[in-house]
Amino acid sequence: MFESLLIDDQRKVLEALHQLEETRCKILYVTTGDSRLYGSLTDGDVRRWILGGGDLDGLVGEVCNRIPYSTTAGYNFLDVKSVMATHKITSVPVLDDAGRIIDVLFWDSLFQQGEESRKRMSLNLPVVVMAGGKGTRLAPFTSVLPKPLIRSGRRRRSR
Repeated sequence: MFESLLIDDQRKVLEALHQLEETRCKILYVTTGDSRLYGSLTDGDVRRWILGGGDLDGLVGEVCNRIPYSTTAGYNFLDVKSVMATHKITSVPVLDDAGRIIDVLFWDSLFQQGEESRKRMSLNLPVVVMAGGKGTRLAPFTSVLPKPLIRSGRRRRSR
């Protein structure tokens, strides 16, 4: 599936825009002729390129972010999730020892796994529900203290 996210660094920016339009995660990973990761390209990179006077006939390799976050095979799942959450990264390429992309991790799939396990988990904890009205009957006192702490004679009101 991630092959649709790869683009050669010698392709034109206009071609990259068409490819970005077709992808669901709005990022392309720029590769060299020998399929090594060269950079990443988002619509924001293209927008900044155009605003800076760049041409749509320019090469993707000139426009892309040359320092994308990536990980290697055998990555630490929690570390990758933490970096993605901290930097709001939607996908992370996984590289082999030669720097070629072998997989792409997506935000949805990483964080959905955690949600599924939370749905299955149940906690056996006591619960106290504190509900009430506006407290107008004891209004002068309840504006300072909560009703359970108001003394009535020798005892607290709530007993």
